[in-house]
Amino acid sequence: MELHRTGEAHTDTRPVAVVVSDVLIYREGIAAGLARIGDLRLVGAISSEALPRALAAHAVQIIFLDISRTCSRDAARAARVLAPEVQVIGFGMTSEDEGLAGAEVGVTAFVDHDGTIEDLNLAAARVLSGLPVCPPGLTARTGPDAGEHAHG
Repeated sequence: MELHRTGEAHTDTRPVAVVVSDVLIYREGIAAGLARIGDLRLVGAISSEALPRALAAHAVQIIFLDISRTCSRDAARAARVLAPEVQVIGFGMTSEDEGLAGAEVGVTAFVDHDGTIEDLNLAAARVLSGLPVCPPGLTARTGPDAGEHAHG
């Protein structure tokens, strides 16, 4: 599902984002919700296989990545190689182990499986401002500043 809007590309200053999941209903639902909020310029709701093409075609700043599936780790790893500055927000995390595995391959922020579309939108704003987005349990297991964390 491509979400391009003709005529807006050169005047739209919103951050560019793409939603990546190998589960069609997840990616389309999240993209539709984010589009309703309108803070981001969504250029696609795609499978992990299509991510390299999307990164080559667009100046993507944010990737919303379904990390509930193991194959997503390869997509995160590829994204970090192809676009080192991109912010990868993992969603759908159901365990701290999934989060740790995501962090190891370049996921920079997390919204767990109880998160909302608004949480994803807020996570995007936070990472673009340089602020962390990590569930408390994962922060306690990964960071030296275990007392400082952001809910996502």
